[in-house]
Amino acid sequence: MRRSLRNKKIFRIIYFLILILLILFPFLFIQTTKIKEVKIFNEKKEKNIYGLNWFIGKDLYLLSDKEIKQNLFRNNPVLKEIRIEREFPNILILNLSWSEPIVSVKADKGYFLIDDQGKIVNKTQKQENLQFPVINFYQTIYYNLYSLGNKINFNEIILIIPVIKKLNLLGHQIDTIDIHSRDMIGLKLKDKEIYLSLEKKMDIQLYQLEYLLKNFKITGRDFKVMDLRFKNPLIR
Repeated sequence: MRRSLRNKKIFRIIYFLILILLILFPFLFIQTTKIKEVKIFNEKKEKNIYGLNWFIGKDLYLLSDKEIKQNLFRNNPVLKEIRIEREFPNILILNLSWSEPIVSVKADKGYFLIDDQGKIVNKTQKQENLQFPVINFYQTIYYNLYSLGNKINFNEIILIIPVIKKLNLLGHQIDTIDIHSRDMIGLKLKDKEIYLSLEKKMDIQLYQLEYLLKNFKITGRDFKVMDLRFKNPLIR
């Protein structure tokens, strides 16, 4: 009888302790998993990263990837990609890559440097700072209307970016790109001119461009003007 009473007493104590642990566990876990450190793996060490203090004290596991990316992109509009890892119990790990400019766009009071998605990654009012081909557009682009991270909203500029990438890949340096209209786009290279049209399928023009440039390289021939706007390219 005494043993039975003692066992019941022990059982009640154990039950009570378990109940306390169940009540306190979420609180203790949340306190343990509050972010205390943010580790950065940054491909551009010279880049300052803003908005990191916002993460400190947030719960490592309740904070969603979407919230993390929204905060970082809002504070660092030139970011291109964010990969997120979590290290138990309280360390947030961020792997960052940045947008790289491939071309400049002339605006009314300066220049935008844009990446291969048309996102503005830098602005400058000094022409001597330009290290990329310059797009001269037939419509006025207002310098003060755009901020870093904004996308250029002119379709003609966006559609010409694959041509720039293709020529860069093939080792041809572009000096300027003059977009006079959808049907008249002139690319000036060192001693060559290439003409394109957005009224003709761009994938066809890209194929013809690559084929002709490689063919000229193999045969040792050269050209001054290549006009891809027509069904059959004009070469001279």
